[in-house]
Amino acid sequence: RESGAILRIVTAREPRTMVVEGVFAAIERSPAGLAELFPRDAISVRSLEDGAKIAVGGAVFATGYHKANAIAQVLLEFPAVKRVIFVDDAVVNASAVAHSMESWPALKQVECVSVWWDPYVEEMELRTMFPEHTSSSDFNYAPFLEEDLSRFGVAKEEQATRRAAYQEREEAEGRRDPNAREEIDVKRLKDVEGNNARLTALFGRMGGAARRASGRLSLSR
Repeated sequence: RESGAILRIVTAREPRTMVVEGVFAAIERSPAGLAELFPRDAISVRSLEDGAKIAVGGAVFATGYHKANAIAQVLLEFPAVKRVIFVDDAVVNASAVAHSMESWPALKQVECVSVWWDPYVEEMELRTMFPEHTSSSDFNYAPFLEEDLSRFGVAKEEQATRRAAYQEREEAEGRRDPNAREEIDVKRLKDVEGNNARLTALFGRMGGAARRASGRLSLSR
C-alpha cells in the first residue's frame, strides 16, 4: 500500500449488492484496521460483454467464481498498472485465475502472478481457521484438484498425506458430511404427521367457531 499498490478484495459469492455490503460490514468489524486499506464507495451491479455480472463497491468485488473479471475491471480503471498479484486461499480459484491471466490477450502487456495461499498450517496446526469438509467441492485437497495442486508445487504423495490428516481430524471431531442424507425415523415421521393432522382439525374447529361468533355479533348490531 505504501509503495502505491492498489488493493482489492474479490469474493466468489454472488454478484449482488447485499454481498458487497456484507463484506464491508466484516471489514469494518475487523480490529486490524482494514477499513483504511479497503475504502467503500457506492455499490453497483454491472453486466459484462460475455453476459457475466459483477458487483462493485469501492475496493470490493463480488464476481461469483469468475474472479478474473475483477482483475479485468481494475485494469480498465487503472490502465497504467503493469503488474498484478492475485492471492487466494482456494487452490481452484488461484488456478482458474492463473489460466485466465495466461490466455487473455488483454493481459499480455501486464505481468500477472497468481498465488495460492495454502491454509493448511492455520487449519491443521494453529487451528485458527476451520477447514472445509473433505467431501466439499471447496476442500483444497480434493482428489479432482490433483493437477491444480501439482501446479502449485504440492507433490501427489504430500496431497494424499494431508488429505488423510484432514479426514482423521473429521473422524476425531465427529464431523459429518453436510451433504449426506440422514436416515429417516419412520415412527417420528408418523408422529409428526399425526400431530399436524390434529392441529389442522383444531384450527378448523377454531375457524368455524370464529365464523359463528362473527355471525352472531353481526346479527346483534
